[in-house]
Amino acid sequence: MNVDRRLNTGSIQLLLIVALFIVLLRTGWVSDDAYITLRTISNFARGQGLTWNVGERVQSYTHPLWLLTLGLGIFFTREFYFTTIFVSIILSTAAFALIAFRLSKGGLTLAAVGAILIFSKAFIDYSTSGLENPLSNLLLVLYSLVLLRYQGSRRDLLILGGISCLAFLARPDNILIFYPALIAAFLQFRSRQHLGALLMSQLPALAWEGFSLLYYGLAVPNTALAKLNTGIPSSELIHQGWLYLLDSLERDPITLAAILLGLASVMLLRSWKRTAVAAGIILQLMYTIRIGGDFMSGRFLSLSLLAAVVLLSQLNLSRTSAGVLLGAVFLLGLAAPYPTILTGQDYGQSEGQRSELFNGVTDERGFYYPDTGLLRADRILDLPRHPWVYEGTAARAQEGEVVSRDTIGFFGFYAGPEVHIVDYYGLADPLLSHLPARSSLGWRTGHFERDIPGGYLESIRAGTNLIEDPSLAKFYDAVELVTRGSLFAPGRMRAIWKLNTGGYDELLEDYSRSKYPTVNATSLVLGGELSESSAPVLFKETGISILFDVPKFGEVLRLGISNRVEYSLFYMLDEQTLGRQVLSVWDEAQDEIAAASIVIPAAVQQTGFDRILIIPDGFGQYMLQALEVE
Repeated sequence: MNVDRRLNTGSIQLLLIVALFIVLLRTGWVSDDAYITLRTISNFARGQGLTWNVGERVQSYTHPLWLLTLGLGIFFTREFYFTTIFVSIILSTAAFALIAFRLSKGGLTLAAVGAILIFSKAFIDYSTSGLENPLSNLLLVLYSLVLLRYQGSRRDLLILGGISCLAFLARPDNILIFYPALIAAFLQFRSRQHLGALLMSQLPALAWEGFSLLYYGLAVPNTALAKLNTGIPSSELIHQGWLYLLDSLERDPITLAAILLGLASVMLLRSWKRTAVAAGIILQLMYTIRIGGDFMSGRFLSLSLLAAVVLLSQLNLSRTSAGVLLGAVFLLGLAAPYPTILTGQDYGQSEGQRSELFNGVTDERGFYYPDTGLLRADRILDLPRHPWVYEGTAARAQEGEVVSRDTIGFFGFYAGPEVHIVDYYGLADPLLSHLPARSSLGWRTGHFERDIPGGYLESIRAGTNLIEDPSLAKFYDAVELVTRGSLFAPGRMRAIWKLNTGGYDELLEDYSRSKYPTVNATSLVLGGELSESSAPVLFKETGISILFDVPKFGEVLRLGISNRVEYSLFYMLDEQTLGRQVLSVWDEAQDEIAAASIVIPAAVQQTGFDRILIIPDGFGQYMLQALEVE
């Protein structure tokens, strides 16, 4: 009986590993964002440092350990596309093999958790893609193996801490899942020796932070700064975070269901280890909601899912329980709009796969698969063959040119190192990442667009500071010293200190105030009826600030403003934002300017306000002809 059981378990292990490997081959793809990292690897291989734009030290990647992993693979193959995909597949398959052979409690349990991973769109999509998820997945499984055997050994605590440290280097916010169990492990058997082991395990992260501060001048990746330093109100980000979870339910119902099931399983098999892992999952979900999720459907849920699968793998399921769970997995997996196991060469061809939903979240694999999918390879055209690849190749001939654009991965890699690229989202730009995002209605998580300051592109082309705003020009002097000056240039260390401790915040605040043309309400012919006799105030897409001499209290805001436009209205008091509203002006009976009114938020009515920011969702010139608070 025991021999038969081992044979059955072995057959299930082999079958599932082969099945996962085949699914990964069929779904293999590379994202545009991955080529941001690959351009840095390419520059480094050419002897131009860990740079995005040559001569400018900016950490345009979030994952130094993943960059190193891919870099080592590319060093041996001298090839980028296939190396990226197959390194990802190998790591993802290895992670699952460890679950199958070392973690799972029997064949029935393995069949259930294996089916969850194979049917999970989040797990499958980002087991390739060129992003760091495969490395994070493998580290999580290795971490779980050490955690489960942990009985207070300082050696095991050192290994646990070391793997957690590597997870941080794979992606900093991985600590939300890894560190709760690490802290709990230390507290179970705490002593001076355990504390020493814990601190020693973090030395690689400390070494990287030291290098990052010296080389890049920042303690955090520039990408994180660009995505978290947005100026978007927290309430809007949290709302978007919930929409991100709802998107997962729509496209990939198995993922959230499995995460919740994994959390619930802690009640069936209780231990401090399982509780700590569950706490990490909850922290990761809370963080995902707080930052507004991501534009890539399911990406930020992938590691939480794997942690939940680790919890489920420890259950010794009966035949009945395993059968019910397997049935539910197959039902939910096949109920998804585009099940993972049905992916073929034509994936992403339908409009539903390529387009984003109303919430700004996209089936990223569906969008890129027609141009970067592994099954799309042929003998005629190299992969990837996205239009941005060809645009970048065309730009390569413009050596020394400075261009600005909003998609920089494929374009930047194929444009080559001699083309300087300023991206509107600030991911690879040391100045724009410090500026607030455009406060328009069209913001999208992960795509927080910045206005390019006057004179910035000219400054890069000329090699001298030509920025028009005096406060921002002073800040740019410091940024140039940190990112372009020699590592030990006079004053650079002081500039790095101020850059990381808020020493330049006043300059940035001065610029933020100055970017909105300010008019005093009392000096304008505003209020009353909308008429052609009142001269309009002109403003651009950056918006306009209306300043009142004393706080205004009222219930309704009435305006005469450019027609057929949506606006963001920000109510402020003493430079603090009290609330934001969306105003849609659309009057078919009017031409350029239309009358509009909106009820002022109740909280703002009570406190009063002394400034209103009006920011259009679009580009061009706009007119404000009347404004009245009643």
